[in-house]
Amino acid sequence: MIGQAGDLTAAFTLRRGEKGLSLYRADLATARSVLQAIIAARTHPPTPGVTPEDLVAQGYRVVQMPMSVLEDNGFICGAPDSRGHFEVYAPDGYVEPAAAFEQFASTFARHAQTVLDNHATDR
Repeated sequence: MIGQAGDLTAAFTLRRGEKGLSLYRADLATARSVLQAIIAARTHPPTPGVTPEDLVAQGYRVVQMPMSVLEDNGFICGAPDSRGHFEVYAPDGYVEPAAAFEQFASTFARHAQTVLDNHATDR
């Protein structure tokens, strides 16, 4: 998960048009690979010279939390791909997925732990 330093609730909110939250399993992905995936997803083709260190300098952080926090609150976790990437969807009964993530963002943030900055840029 990625969020701006200081306010981890942003890591758990959907952007306009998103149906689910894009996450990575910590046992299958490094913090660096998560930051590299963010760079690749935002710029096609990836902007030359943009590095995970640049994102950290801009205030981005990778956070970890137990999957059980999502599942215990009814969120639906998809299967991870080979890189550890998976989607999380709102519990049944929510017409607007963003509302579910907004409602639980502070709960998720309380259980999240920022990955140390030096680990975020490990190769």
